[in-house]
Amino acid sequence: MWIVIISYSAMFVYIGVAIGVFPSRVGSGFTLAIIGIAIVLASVCASMGFIAYLDVGLTMINVEVIPFLILAIGVDNMFIIKNAIERQEEQYLIDNVAKGLREVGPSITTAAICETLAFLVGALTKMPALQAFCIQAAVAIIFNYIFQITAFVVAFTVDCERRKAGKVDVFCCIGGGQDPPARDFWKKKFGGAYYRTLKNKTCGWIVLGVSLALFGLAIAGTMLVPVGLNEQVSMTVNSDLYNYFTYEKKYIEVGPPVYLVFNNFDYQDENQIDKIR
Repeated sequence: MWIVIISYSAMFVYIGVAIGVFPSRVGSGFTLAIIGIAIVLASVCASMGFIAYLDVGLTMINVEVIPFLILAIGVDNMFIIKNAIERQEEQYLIDNVAKGLREVGPSITTAAICETLAFLVGALTKMPALQAFCIQAAVAIIFNYIFQITAFVVAFTVDCERRKAGKVDVFCCIGGGQDPPARDFWKKKFGGAYYRTLKNKTCGWIVLGVSLALFGLAIAGTMLVPVGLNEQVSMTVNSDLYNYFTYEKKYIEVGPPVYLVFNNFDYQDENQIDKIR
């Protein structure tokens, strides 16, 4: 739980600083950050409820991985929508929103469909845990897409009206005036010093050499991947079952484990217990 809280808190700070003008009382985007994080959480919760309604099993992998997956996928679309709307130069905000969505809406929709289909293909596997994970991931992506093109667009439109009215971010009832236009620090760095450094021929050869070396290490590393699946990867660290397998491998491992499964067995019946002794 603490890992999830820290991750979402860090993403909240990132969105609040990057999606607006920082530092700025009026131009910052912490209100949009709160709404963006809420949308991601809502899509995760909605996906869990939906697959529960479909009677699909929920595993610890789903609970621990899906929130990070949707957070990574969902945040990008917020910046894409925001930048597309702000590029428009119409007189009225509603026209800018309409033209911005017309510009990036098809690409966002196509990406969401492809990501959903990719996870649904993974659901064709015979492993129940992987099936449940892929189904929930696909459903979470669909819900996240729906919330972004509806709730986030409305929230961004209202936030634009707030900034135009000179209201303070988060505390929108307080007037803050109009901040002076701020220079974008990162755009200046990437468009200036970074581009000139990367354009240098010596730097280009270094980048090419490092890339080829990393590619070679990746190919060599695939030869060291062990065959088979360690059952502990699907368990919570330091849980009773995780510790059991750890001690089994450390002290009493003599080969692959064998499990005997009995159907319709009554452990209170001494006659049946004698059969398995």
